[in-house]
Amino acid sequence: MTAYQSSPTGANSSETPALSQNQLYQLERLAEQLYSSENAAERQNATQVLSSFTSRIEAVTDCRLILDNSKKPFALLLAA
Repeated sequence: MTAYQSSPTGANSSETPALSQNQLYQLERLAEQLYSSENAAERQNATQVLSSFTSRIEAVTDCRLILDNSKKPFALLLAA
């Protein structure tokens, strides 16, 4: 996994697309790698990919969806 794949923007620009199950899974895996991997290369990759996630304006909505839908402690920590 080398990149977080964001949702395409919907036809209505005021409508914020929700995270798909696959995107939630990707973010959960990346958060786990960031906070618990003993492999420096995995942590570095997770840091780079998640920095692109957190720099998006939609990240606020995505974080809310993570808090509402994820049971993974590291994903919840990332979203908080």
